[in-house]
Amino acid sequence: MIQPRLKPIVIGVSFVLVMSLWGIVQGSMDASDRKSTPRYDLIVERPKMLRQDSIDRLFSKVDGSHLVLTKYFEGNSERS
Repeated sequence: MIQPRLKPIVIGVSFVLVMSLWGIVQGSMDASDRKSTPRYDLIVERPKMLRQDSIDRLFSKVDGSHLVLTKYFEGNSERS
């Protein structure tokens, strides 16, 4: 069993070793490996793409008009 006085030292040394190994692994990766690792910006990008798709569905691809509003105004103009 480790003496209570040495416990913080063992934790500190372990932390330094783990961080050193992590640095060595990151340094050994070339640029293509780094690009293939998942990043958080890709996780954020997907909801932005989904939102953009849902917005694009609201507008006409021909003239850019809002589809729901166009139907609403066409319906109201026929009633008058």
